[in-house]
Amino acid sequence: MNDGRLHKIMARKLSEKTKQLKKERWYYWKASQLRSNWRSRCKKVKGDIDSVPTRQQIEDWLNLTPLKCYLTGKEVIKSKMEVDHKRPISNGGSYGFNNLGITSKRLNSAKGNMSEKEFKGLLKLISKWEDKGDQLLNRLIAANNVFRRRRK
Repeated sequence: MNDGRLHKIMARKLSEKTKQLKKERWYYWKASQLRSNWRSRCKKVKGDIDSVPTRQQIEDWLNLTPLKCYLTGKEVIKSKMEVDHKRPISNGGSYGFNNLGITSKRLNSAKGNMSEKEFKGLLKLISKWEDKGDQLLNRLIAANNVFRRRRK
């Protein structure tokens, strides 16, 4: 069997194991993903990698935290849930649990580098608009995606 075909088979098996883990032990899987991402970001910005909580601490926090958006108060579906830094790391925020909140992928992408206070103010302002600020949020998401690609 050639290496390319073997690699595809192994990748498929790994993917199936990941899917099973994600389904059966979601909190464990999500905590592992978050810790890995946060450690990578810490290394990139030469931050204090010891400040990143352990997988077990993150898992415990996720189990105790209701899956409600800290920005809107609405329930968040597990598949669309993200953990956001209320005060961004780039603005002096930390990985402490008092600086973390559950939110949706969409709002987290739109929030970008804003603080919790700034973004809540924006959400309050646009809630009075006819489209509830949908077009503005889409533009913020697009702009943040372009900015992320440039920084890499």
